[in-house]
Amino acid sequence: MWTRREDSFKVETVKQDRLNTAAITHMRNLTYILLGIIIFGFVVTLSHGNNIVINCVIIAGCAFLGFVPFFDKKRIRADWAKLVFGIIAVIGIAKGVVRIAWDLHCFTLGGEASHRLNGSLQMAGGVILGFLLALILSGQLSGTKRDL
Repeated sequence: MWTRREDSFKVETVKQDRLNTAAITHMRNLTYILLGIIIFGFVVTLSHGNNIVINCVIIAGCAFLGFVPFFDKKRIRADWAKLVFGIIAVIGIAKGVVRIAWDLHCFTLGGEASHRLNGSLQMAGGVILGFLLALILSGQLSGTKRDL
């Protein structure tokens, strides 16, 4: 037999579960939107040259991806996937910072060094895209739901 106190606790628990589910769905949608922005930023960077705003978006998106596995407690991810999220964050932030510094002329390079740095940064972008594809194809980008 349910008392009023237990019944109100049950109603509050159901309300809290609905809010948690909505928050997780919202966070997952934001993750996909930011992933799209990051991919768009890479495409624009590769096709139209460097832009400070796009590099800031890349830095923010990569930093966000670095924290995704730690804030999404309702989903389970493999250990290697958590490591890949961290690697993406580190490489993406470093790439964005170097691009911004280069765009702001904080350092100048000769022709050969400039060409090598540009190739290295493009390779870093390819590594990030490869890691993202690995996460997407393995299903670890969204993870699996945790049973409660």
